[in-house]
Amino acid sequence: MLSGAVDTTRVDNMSAFEVFIVEGVSALNAVERVCNRRHQRVVSTQGKLLAVNKKSDATIARNERVQRLLNYLSAPDSDACRFSRIIILCDPDIDGRHASVLLINLLRRVRPEWFECKLVFLAAVPANEGSTSGDGRHQCGYPKSIASIDSELLHRHCIAPESRRLISLLP
Repeated sequence: MLSGAVDTTRVDNMSAFEVFIVEGVSALNAVERVCNRRHQRVVSTQGKLLAVNKKSDATIARNERVQRLLNYLSAPDSDACRFSRIIILCDPDIDGRHASVLLINLLRRVRPEWFECKLVFLAAVPANEGSTSGDGRHQCGYPKSIASIDSELLHRHCIAPESRRLISLLP
């Protein structure tokens, strides 16, 4: 992994691969443990990306973290996506939702064609398994982070193509 940026593992033809974009090293490690490396890759943004709403194209182009991510996602010498699917998988807490919004806004701004081609998805993070509180009430909630989700639950609900739920992000 490139320091402070992305997984730089390269394969000549990534078009059969899907990539998960996560925030932080702990989420990267958790997803890498359960993904299928034969057709899935994981990349970490290492923190929140640039808020692009009011930024000029020149400012976006000068941002090193943004450029490293786009270089990883883009086909060589092209703006085309090098993956069959981009899946955003951020923590289900408010900070993770904010990171997801920043990432979606960035990709919509610089690569709107990826949304038109229906390549960008948001993974639906599962609620925690229910538990019973001391007073007998049933409780259910969202985990605080991707890394805190049980590996089997993370794989079944977010990673495995046959059982996960993805939300298609439209243009």
